[in-house]
Amino acid sequence: MNPCPCGYHGTGMRECRCSDGVVARYQGRLSGPLLDRIDLHVEVPCINVEELRATRQEERSATVRQRIASAREHRLRFGPLPLSRGAADTLALAARKFAMSTRAIERSTAVARTVAHLAADTEVSAAHLAEALQFRSTREREHACASPLAASSGRHGEHDARDNAGRTRSA
Repeated sequence: MNPCPCGYHGTGMRECRCSDGVVARYQGRLSGPLLDRIDLHVEVPCINVEELRATRQEERSATVRQRIASAREHRLRFGPLPLSRGAADTLALAARKFAMSTRAIERSTAVARTVAHLAADTEVSAAHLAEALQFRSTREREHACASPLAASSGRHGEHDARDNAGRTRSA
């Protein structure tokens, strides 16, 4: 998804011509429940032509395929991996700080288990969970980082004009 209607908000390539309100409304088009159903949120930055043409070391498909096959075998052998005490504490803290839904907690735990299987570990560590949490929506993290004044008043920019289902509330 583009960051705003003109496509340049925060890219540094060109100056964005959209107001903060327009950007917030544009980014608020996707509701929280829909975003909860997406396991991996990855921002892909704009790159210039020189970077694109630069010689880079790419991982071969066969290597990636083997790593995935090994992780699948590990999952079949060990099943769902338990969370370490540190991972459980990290998850509880993140759930409170980011006001995560039950679905978001479950999806983050599943991604953390996948990371642990890829590493061939026998339990999910705090590091695995932290990596999984980095793939959550940036909107969740931005909402959690609202100023104390915004948090205490129940207002956080344009997003607070929406209820939990993502519908606009009437004033």
